[in-house]
Amino acid sequence: MRKLFIIILAFFMTSCKDESKQPLHYMDADTSSNKVVQLTDEDDYYYTLENLIDQNKGKITYVHFWNTYSGDIVKRLEDIDQLKSDVNSDDFEVIHISTDRNNSYWKSFAAQVDLEHNYIARNYPQGKFYEENKFFDIPRFMIYTADGTLLDNNAMGPENPQLSDVIKQLLP
Repeated sequence: MRKLFIIILAFFMTSCKDESKQPLHYMDADTSSNKVVQLTDEDDYYYTLENLIDQNKGKITYVHFWNTYSGDIVKRLEDIDQLKSDVNSDDFEVIHISTDRNNSYWKSFAAQVDLEHNYIARNYPQGKFYEENKFFDIPRFMIYTADGTLLDNNAMGPENPQLSDVIKQLLP
């Protein structure tokens, strides 16, 4: 009986530990601070930009801020795909963050394209991050180093042929 109790206790402790790794739904998260970039994915799970950069430590991370009304988004996504192909490294990651103020526009567009690491900024443009980094225009690109440090807060766009060489030089 005692062994059964220990097994059951171990099961509950393990399952509770796994639950803590699950992201929160946006409605369950503390969104009171505008000091962080608040994001949700297509399933409405809550993240911060800092969380995503931490998850990608060890990789060069290219952050693409976009919205559905910012010019030729389809061409830009093709350029990003070409950039990923040119860099051709598991140590390079692209994060897409929509600044659309209407979730339905973002979700509708996202359903038409296949974007990995696709999020919507829930506190754009009120977040302090946008003010500190002088967000005046979208699209906007940023590069984070493998240790998670912001290297360039106004990086060149994916259409620039020099970008892949810059990223390759940064790879760990």
